[in-house]
Amino acid sequence: MKIIGIIGTHGKTSILFILESLFSKCNKNVGVIGDLGVRINRNKLSINADHEAIKEMKRNNVEYLIIELHSVSHVENIFFDCIVFSDFNTCGDSLEDLTLYRNAINNSKSVILNSDSDKSLSVIKGISNLYIITYGLNNKNTVTASTIAIVQEKIQYNYYLQRGITTMTGKEVDVQEILVELNLIGYQNIYNTLAAITTGIIFDLNIEKMILGLGEINQIPNRLEIKKNKDITLLIDLAKDSYSFKMFFETLQYLFYKDLYIVIAIENLEFLSCEATINDFIEDFPLIQGANICVVGKLTEKLLDKDSRKLFVEVIIRNKIKFVHYMTFNNYLSDYLPKLNKNDLIVWIGCRTILKDMF
Repeated sequence: MKIIGIIGTHGKTSILFILESLFSKCNKNVGVIGDLGVRINRNKLSINADHEAIKEMKRNNVEYLIIELHSVSHVENIFFDCIVFSDFNTCGDSLEDLTLYRNAINNSKSVILNSDSDKSLSVIKGISNLYIITYGLNNKNTVTASTIAIVQEKIQYNYYLQRGITTMTGKEVDVQEILVELNLIGYQNIYNTLAAITTGIIFDLNIEKMILGLGEINQIPNRLEIKKNKDITLLIDLAKDSYSFKMFFETLQYLFYKDLYIVIAIENLEFLSCEATINDFIEDFPLIQGANICVVGKLTEKLLDKDSRKLFVEVIIRNKIKFVHYMTFNNYLSDYLPKLNKNDLIVWIGCRTILKDMF
């Protein structure tokens, strides 16, 4: 069984979901362990412990196992054929995260690394006997994207392999350029699909089938996921820190909508608890000032202390932003759906619940 590990601050779940789709498209027996659960050939299993999940994979003759790595314990006694390193956030990642990254890479034959990410190359410094493939939008990378076009709910670019690479079976793959069309949104999905395609190539997956498989992915659960209710659109994402918030709001600039309604889970407000951060967001994304903002959840001292809460409210009032608070998202929807008009957009940041009936 070949084992692929995915590490990094952002994008792990999306890369895992895309990889699972590509291996399935190429008729491979694939298993996954990650935030979206434990699955074999897309069938979800009711297993929580990782070691039990791995045993189940072996019993079912899984050819390729893809694991989303979150803690040092995940890499104990596991040797990886490949590590996909999505990014390295020097502000958000802890010493434990860095230990996880280095341990995982030390236990791997190869790494597919986003070298556009801050300090990612420093993580592999001093690690020997490692086959390294870099990806990103920098033209020095092994793999990059060219001729990028983002229109509404679609992305198009050319996957450009700038230097030849060697697959796990020793085959040489020459320089090439191939058109990729995605039914996904978000600039980060260019990076995520670059990583996934490259991983597929080194495991000898058919490139043409992978490209077809990418075009068949319409949503990644809770990751810039779009839901429709008649003429109203709901966009869901689990943005959890300043980087993912910024990427999320940059994505909104490519979408057409009439009025914007922003709903944020209270636990996702914690990093916005200083005036400079809030002001930076309002300055970077003036669309916020024209939006209706709602915070959902129970306000507690643990999540947001009194001073931070007061500061947040003061900045909201000073910038004349419409603001409401609800205990649950479904309560908010019950009140607001009847008021919405054609082409209005609701964005739900921090969604961890399944929406029923309304969308």
